[in-house]
Amino acid sequence: MFSRFHPFTRANRGGGGYIFHYLIRHIIAAIAVPYFFVVSGYFLGRRCSEAHWYGCAIKSRIGSLFVPYIIWNVVFALFLMFMGEDFTLLGLLDGLRPVLMQTWYIKSLMIFVVISPILVWLIRRAPISVIALASFFCLTAKFVMSDPYWKSFWEYTFSLSGLIYFLIGLSLSCNKESDYSIAVRTEQIIGFIGFALGLVGMLIKVYGSGYGELVARGIKLISTPLLLLGVWSVIPCDEWPNRMLSMTFPLYILHMFAIKGCNRVFAMFGIEYAQSIGLTVLVFIFVVTISFLLALVIRCAMPCYGQILWGRR
Repeated sequence: MFSRFHPFTRANRGGGGYIFHYLIRHIIAAIAVPYFFVVSGYFLGRRCSEAHWYGCAIKSRIGSLFVPYIIWNVVFALFLMFMGEDFTLLGLLDGLRPVLMQTWYIKSLMIFVVISPILVWLIRRAPISVIALASFFCLTAKFVMSDPYWKSFWEYTFSLSGLIYFLIGLSLSCNKESDYSIAVRTEQIIGFIGFALGLVGMLIKVYGSGYGELVARGIKLISTPLLLLGVWSVIPCDEWPNRMLSMTFPLYILHMFAIKGCNRVFAMFGIEYAQSIGLTVLVFIFVVTISFLLALVIRCAMPCYGQILWGRR
């Protein structure tokens, strides 16, 4: 799983900071959560032929995902209380986003694991049809549904887009690899096309008007899976070093703490760092560095508790 950066700037559209932020979040890091769902489905699918795989999967995800999910949302709520900001813990279990917003995917993944016997049964019989049906419902929910609660539910609790990628991961492991074989060079070209489409979407969103937002969102729905395929062809999930994998989850969790701190410090001095690409890049580097060092301190100072906090990573 990658460390992904959420909107820590409120730059004017077209400014250097905004463009840098959009490039990182909506193009390069856009594959982070989809990649995670693919990898989760892939490794679950590799074990679904073993005896007692379902119970083992539930038990494993409770320790590796659900417990850290609860702990870090409560910790972040206390952090926001200290900062004097409003928050709600209702999103932990209902259809809203949790207070530590980037952990929404954990709730969705736990649901997918719970219903995984049904998903595995479906994906073994008609993988393309099942994925196509999930894609149809995802597009319908994104562009047709208007009720805020249910729109949030299908995006952040039972994530339809996450379900698509989870099913793709299951399909890659449950079915014969030769059924989906594509030349590596072709996959890389497809990934480059996805990146190029992402740039086009960024330009439309930044400089377009009227339906620019809607068009950019549609382009992103196409560019993200293409870019994901290109990255997968270059570095498959089973080739990531264990040390790197052990640090990505802490970075993913802790970067929001660093972002909130940066926002408060800059606000105290009245600095609009989001308008400057130089300051935005410096803040980006600072957030990564502080998150990494804090994760390292927690891991070294509290090795036993660190295992619980990081889900045994």
